[in-house]
Amino acid sequence: MYGLILSVLIILLSILFFLKKKRKADIEKPQRLWKDYSIENFAWNSSKIPPQKWADISSAINSLSPEYPAISSKLKELDPSIILLVDSEKLFYESLETLSKQKIIGVDIEEHRKRSYLGFICLIQISTKDEIYLIDAIKLRTSIPQLSIIFENPEILKIFHGSINDTQWLQRDFGICTVNIFDTYIAAKWLGETNLGLNHLWKNYCDFHMSSQEKKGFQTSDWRIRPLNQKMITYAALDVHYLIYLMSTMSQTLDEEKLKFIRDETNEISNLIYTVKQINKEDCIKKFKKHSIQALDTQSEYIFKEIFEFRDKVAMKLDESCTYICPTQVLVEISVAKPQNFSELKSSISSFGKDFPLILKNSKEILEIINEGRKIPFKLIETNDTITESIKRKLRKEERHKKFIEKYTVKKNVYENCEIQAPDGEILCFADFKKARWYTDKNLAEIVQNDPLIIRLKFEPNGRGFSDVEADQKYYSKVKKNMCVVCGGTGCYLRYHVVPLIYRQAFPENYKSHRSHDVVLLCPKCHEIANKESDILKRQIAEEFDIPLYEFGDKHKIIEKIKSIHRLCISLKKHRNIMPEERKENLERQLMEFFEKNPEYKNFIEKELQQSIEDDMIIVINYLADDKNSSNLKNVHGDINWKKETQNMHGAKVVQKLTSLKEFIRRWRIHFVKTMSPQHLPEAWSVDHLLNCQKYPY
Repeated sequence: MYGLILSVLIILLSILFFLKKKRKADIEKPQRLWKDYSIENFAWNSSKIPPQKWADISSAINSLSPEYPAISSKLKELDPSIILLVDSEKLFYESLETLSKQKIIGVDIEEHRKRSYLGFICLIQISTKDEIYLIDAIKLRTSIPQLSIIFENPEILKIFHGSINDTQWLQRDFGICTVNIFDTYIAAKWLGETNLGLNHLWKNYCDFHMSSQEKKGFQTSDWRIRPLNQKMITYAALDVHYLIYLMSTMSQTLDEEKLKFIRDETNEISNLIYTVKQINKEDCIKKFKKHSIQALDTQSEYIFKEIFEFRDKVAMKLDESCTYICPTQVLVEISVAKPQNFSELKSSISSFGKDFPLILKNSKEILEIINEGRKIPFKLIETNDTITESIKRKLRKEERHKKFIEKYTVKKNVYENCEIQAPDGEILCFADFKKARWYTDKNLAEIVQNDPLIIRLKFEPNGRGFSDVEADQKYYSKVKKNMCVVCGGTGCYLRYHVVPLIYRQAFPENYKSHRSHDVVLLCPKCHEIANKESDILKRQIAEEFDIPLYEFGDKHKIIEKIKSIHRLCISLKKHRNIMPEERKENLERQLMEFFEKNPEYKNFIEKELQQSIEDDMIIVINYLADDKNSSNLKNVHGDINWKKETQNMHGAKVVQKLTSLKEFIRRWRIHFVKTMSPQHLPEAWSVDHLLNCQKYPY
């Protein structure tokens, strides 16, 4: 009987696991659920749209008046109550009826590209003077083509910012053409705006501020996610909210001739037929030059072109974006390094911080391409002298990032998951081999199993029952996976403190223990994003508590002063002979002023050098340009714990002002979950970990 019950439970759990896995797959790739979807029929082109329809569309476009209608619109802040999320057939057709009666609308589109070869539309935003419609193009995919009665109607003016992509996507996904466009991006060009980004137009014309970094963050957000969070809904609405007002304001400044040029340019965009761009040799060479400062040779050219095309074929077959398979920079690295075996191939891409499993899975084909490339007689084709300064900066940034990955990330398994048991066999926790072996070497534990390593303590540990909440202890008795808790990436990691160290180091001792719960693994990319999100909350906390985010004492000022002189001396030592005379004299004067204002340092150096600093300034400069020598200036101030005395006091001052440390910890955990949406947190990880335990009073 028990065997039957157990079998039924196993079957039910298997079904639940399968459904959960399937649901995750459907979220990641919703196109799998679309009956009409395939790479072949997904790409709309002239053969998929009837010739008569194109003739009618072209006729309607060419018949448009060169003049735009005069419109007036008042500047209004975004009111959340006017946003309507259209995610049902009923709401869609009600919205369609309203929109078809409009004379002017603002339009924007959010697309997803990472997990699709061609990309697909996720959200269509349409604004009127009174309302904003956010139409779920994933859920309502089969109904979206009905929007053609709006987009192809020449009587309805459609306002875009950067219409070329949006109109092409509508054509690609739904066979919808767009007639009668005003483009605020093109208008900004004709008005001589130096920055054409929509957020800069918001700032200049609408008195609304959003940084380029913040806007880019939203643009590259995962618009497949359902339900959309409130931040994404607000951003999507903002993208269309000001468009009608922008046209109203900008068109008043544009003369008739410029408006005619805008009409001609937008008509050309409307007439464009969507086609899938084919790879050619010239494009490959441009891509290579864009991502490499090295000279192009005959072997690298062949290898790069072939693996570039191979990546494209793999991406098309799997319906993934090429960058999801691997970034172009990786292909450049492979074509330059020309690895001869699997080990060398893996090594050549390891500096990027990921293994790129789809590359390694197809290593046989890639190595065959490289082998063929090596047979070609080596000859330099051209040096990359024409590379622009902006690309050089980008490449230097990428190089710094690679060095950062090599130096600071952990590439081995962080969690070695050696099981440690209490004397009665209860799992206490999991640890690394070093800690487990320490117990066995000291004869404090016996080995129960070698692979995987399990040890059993020979004594009753004090830590058992550290919490009266079962869920708290459960976290430590579960195996931890070596992967980024946000995206699931493997290969290399950085430890990330959910509750920043600047605060945690000021916590009472009982809160500092069991801190591993709030130290998670992130891949370099997710780590960078998490740090930016963390900085936003830190700034909010600084304002709430009226404590500057960067607050240091007098000892920190001393260190900064010494560092400043150290840098000055390095500059003089390296460039003294080539720098302008005026610049050299200025730096030497600053050095002398430093000694005049700080005689204790002057006396220290004269004692060290056994000469007056005025005797030979070059000797003094060379002395202070040395890291160790300049650091010795701190000895003037006696025996001081410089690390402790010079740390940022912001965290300690905030912790002193807290009325509830538990709520502060919970706030940071919730912030991490909300901003990063981690999909791979360890089992039993919780925002309430230890916060409901009686042993932690406040």
